[in-house]
Amino acid sequence: MRLCRKLTGLQITNVATGGEAMRRLLNTGVKTVVISSTELGCKDTLLALASTVTGMMDVLFTQKLSMCPSTVLYRLLQNL
Repeated sequence: MRLCRKLTGLQITNVATGGEAMRRLLNTGVKTVVISSTELGCKDTLLALASTVTGMMDVLFTQKLSMCPSTVLYRLLQNL
């Protein structure tokens, strides 16, 4: 998240500011942005935000994952 802050000038404190940071990065020509953080969710949760450009609009996805390693891997594999 520190790198994202350096690139966008935004401190990500919630999903809304994460979405704005991803929009700023998409506006630079990046096609897909993914941000993950354990600081935004509960202490047992990894929050993943992803955004991609499809046509003329950007699409935002959010996913909360349990920090249990097998659960994280299982859910990531389901989304492939």
